[in-house]
Amino acid sequence: MSLSNSILKSLNLKDINIKFYDNFISEVTIKDKRSLVYHAYLSYIPDYCPKCGTLMDNNIVKHGFKLSKIKLPSVSKLNTYLFLDKQRYKCRHCNKTFTCITNEVNYSCFISNNTK
Repeated sequence: MSLSNSILKSLNLKDINIKFYDNFISEVTIKDKRSLVYHAYLSYIPDYCPKCGTLMDNNIVKHGFKLSKIKLPSVSKLNTYLFLDKQRYKCRHCNKTFTCITNEVNYSCFISNNTK
């Protein structure tokens, strides 16, 4: 079992497209409380552009990352966050950008479904 899979299992996350960086954990102060922060990225190749519906081709290109700060359930009585870099794509057919999505968090929400 890889390190990313072990961390996913311990945090009760199901999305296998989430991969953790080498220095994946840090302890920081957020809102005057000691917190654990996990650092990861979400990247996969989409099947189509969700804006215009065009199937994946050479005109849908990677376009950087967008950082999402996601609240997770507490670990060892410490507030826990996932700083997730989500892959962005640009569709040259419709000139719009879109971001990879995950089932761990609802669209435009920053509290994980496990925490809710």
